[in-house]
Amino acid sequence: MGAVTTTFFLVAAMHLTASSPPSSTSFNGNYWLMIEATGHQSNRDAIGTRVKVTTGSGRNIYNHLATSVGFMSSSDKRLHFGLGKETAIKSVEIVWPRGAVETLKDVPVDRILKVHEPTP
Repeated sequence: MGAVTTTFFLVAAMHLTASSPPSSTSFNGNYWLMIEATGHQSNRDAIGTRVKVTTGSGRNIYNHLATSVGFMSSSDKRLHFGLGKETAIKSVEIVWPRGAVETLKDVPVDRILKVHEPTP
């Protein structure tokens, strides 16, 4: 009978909440936004949701919600937007899987934004 080998990896984790986001300057001076989407008319996990973030300088950053990014893998279902030195977000445009479009204005940076699909 062969030996069983178990390998453990220590993973440093940071608890992020909307009520007390970490200060970006305490890490590397860059700013960020995470979006946690929940579907109600579409699928509950909001898979397929597309998001466009427009920064204060007018730069557009795009992302889409998918939990599978490779063979036998999964990813965090929150969308992460690295903003670099951008300190303001003009708008966040959310296109839900069923086609509904929602636009949020003047969204603060360095936080997790929880959004829920609007009902028709």
